[in-house]
Amino acid sequence: MKSGFAVVAGLSLFVNLLMLVPALYMLQLYDRVLVSRSVETLLVLTGILVFMFIFLTLMDWIRHRVVTRLANRFEQELRHHLFHAMYDWILAEPDRASSLPVRDLFQIRQFIASPGFTALFDAPWIPVYIFVLFLFHDLYGWFAVMTLIVMSFLLLLTEKFSREPGQKAQGLQNQSQQQTDFNVRNFEVVEGMGMRTALYQQWDAIQTGWQMEQTKANDQHANGSVLAKYLRLLFQSLILGLGGYLVINMELTPGMMIAGSIVLGRALAPLDLLTGQWKNMVSARAAYHRLNQLLSSFPQKQASMPLPEPEGRIQIENLIYIPAGMEKPILSGVNLQLNQGQLLGIIGPSASGKTSLVRVLLGVSKGYRGKVEMDGAELSLWNREELGQYVGYLPQDIELFKGSVKDNIARFQQLEPDAVIAAAQLADAHEMILGLPQGYDTVIGESNTVLSAGQRQRIALARAVLGNPKLVILDEPNANLDDAGERALANTLIRLKSSGTVVIMISHRVPVLRVMDQIAVMNEGRIDKVMLAAEFFQAMQKR
Repeated sequence: MKSGFAVVAGLSLFVNLLMLVPALYMLQLYDRVLVSRSVETLLVLTGILVFMFIFLTLMDWIRHRVVTRLANRFEQELRHHLFHAMYDWILAEPDRASSLPVRDLFQIRQFIASPGFTALFDAPWIPVYIFVLFLFHDLYGWFAVMTLIVMSFLLLLTEKFSREPGQKAQGLQNQSQQQTDFNVRNFEVVEGMGMRTALYQQWDAIQTGWQMEQTKANDQHANGSVLAKYLRLLFQSLILGLGGYLVINMELTPGMMIAGSIVLGRALAPLDLLTGQWKNMVSARAAYHRLNQLLSSFPQKQASMPLPEPEGRIQIENLIYIPAGMEKPILSGVNLQLNQGQLLGIIGPSASGKTSLVRVLLGVSKGYRGKVEMDGAELSLWNREELGQYVGYLPQDIELFKGSVKDNIARFQQLEPDAVIAAAQLADAHEMILGLPQGYDTVIGESNTVLSAGQRQRIALARAVLGNPKLVILDEPNANLDDAGERALANTLIRLKSSGTVVIMISHRVPVLRVMDQIAVMNEGRIDKVMLAAEFFQAMQKR
């Protein structure tokens, strides 16, 4: 961005020098034209003034356009890194992560495109205006220095008294947004169990706190802004009084008296504008620090050497996983080996570590110890974008993205229709999709399109088996399926096995487990035993 800032600085040079034109025009008008009563001189000076103002307008217009494009470029340059850093943050700290970085990027972009940003480039030219005032008279120069000290002190006071309530207000606003998003996502529980009033009271308390802190910050900001505005007008009037005194004593000309007031007004303009924009500047500065911390914590990953297409062989040795903030491991000493075409069912009581094991295999849970390999390569060595096309995942809580059924199955990639249809047929969802209002073009999320839980699960299954997956992980895939849906799922598992796909499935419903080759029993973060499915069901019958 430095080259762009250099252009803005260069344009600011012309703008600020040309801002002296009105003062010089008034100086010449009072001290030359009115004394000589020369109409020709007046016309020439006025012509020069008009030309200079046209040039000034052009320079300022170009500067604003350059600044706007710099703001766009800033956002575009960081957008890719920010998007991936935000997801890395979510993976590392799921409880703290939020979409705040996106708002931070927007906040900084808005400030760069605002008048407050250009005022930062005008402020360094204040000494030039003071120098001009010293050329008029020493008292004019020292009066300007005193004025700038007062205005700068006011700016610092505004920053001091508005900083703390502003930070508290920002924190409460983020907290309110997170709670609102959570409540909206769980609307069924809220409505079904009559929790609206209780949740409103909780949300209202946060909003009231935010309102109080925001009011304090706004009051402090308004105090500084209003005081700065009227102090500037006062000082411009007082310098006229000082000029009148100097004119009476024959130490200054009337033209210098008027021009001095104009020059002082121009010198104070950047500080006046910065005081008015201080709230936005402080918010942008805080957003900058947060964004800088995030991008520094999660730098862009260097492109790794692509690995060949995997076969899907999974090997886990002595896997230990302790989530951040916890002392007791969720997974402890897990060992597992799967070859091509093997189907593994995992059962176990709640909180036994089944979903945590799946999250490690998917690369969602980081910071584990032990060995987790695919085709002999540690999972961290695989590029997730490349590996993702060979991995299918059906989560326990189904989430389909806003878009068409076709887009969701295709994972929002530009694929041939045949590939999408093949995935739907593999998941036995093709006929069901054709029964939707617009078939594969049915838009999910439209108010007139309501999919049942079973339909969503079957579409998500088609998404999981898209292409030629080498590993498919299913977390309670039959939780919302009827008997026909379970039969379709069993058929899908048989087809995946015949194509050499490794399938890991968590389920508590017995019928679909009969299709598995092996059953692993998990308990308290360990795999107690792995047995053939036939042996497992024989043992169940004996019980």
